[in-house]
Amino acid sequence: MLARQISKGLVSSLSSCFSVPALKVEDRVFPNIHGEEDWHFESAVTRGSWGNMDMSPEDITEQVMLSELRGRGGAGFSTAQKWSFLKPLKKPK
Repeated sequence: MLARQISKGLVSSLSSCFSVPALKVEDRVFPNIHGEEDWHFESAVTRGSWGNMDMSPEDITEQVMLSELRGRGGAGFSTAQKWSFLKPLKKPK
């Protein structure tokens, strides 16, 4: 089908079918995925990448629940619900 579209001039090139515009930094899930910024821990703290380290496991599960993240299986099971089945770890004394 794609070859037919190229031969008819409907598509200028194969690469034009697969080009995706770059995301703005604020829209990226992993803002430093391309290594544009320093990878050192101190730099990550300065950027605010480690700002949520004080969240409890319950807070994290709540955030995942609010995001409505689902599994990739056929049922689309709620990730937060799946996580809620896990027993909380006991803190060492």
